[in-house]
Amino acid sequence: MQGKPQETIANVFAAFRGALEQQHKIPARHKGIFTTLQQCRTSALGGHVEACPECGNIQTGYNSCRNRHCPTCNNIKRERWILARRSEMLPVDYFHVVFTLPDLLNDLCLHHPKLLYGLLFKSVWATLQQFA
Repeated sequence: MQGKPQETIANVFAAFRGALEQQHKIPARHKGIFTTLQQCRTSALGGHVEACPECGNIQTGYNSCRNRHCPTCNNIKRERWILARRSEMLPVDYFHVVFTLPDLLNDLCLHHPKLLYGLLFKSVWATLQQFA
């Protein structure tokens, strides 16, 4: 009995990237990241061969992209980072608060991030001061 093929980020990009880029304006730097993630653990990044000296089994593996955005490559790094941050936390209750901007401002955020995010954080601070 064969199992379901493993879903990878490369498979997701292969299936949906074309439609995504047709429907949305994607910045060039994001396209570069997409390409890197799509090539992760494929022959495009080269590979290596491992052989067992005892049984002679030979296994081929493909190289990782090591991109910081890659969920495959950075899962262990992310978990280590989370554990390190937990050790820095104070023994008090925390609240996770999310502030969002309307999607109509996406283009402005891309072209003027310092200005827009600066205004967002000033607004967030003023709101949190009133509630606290």
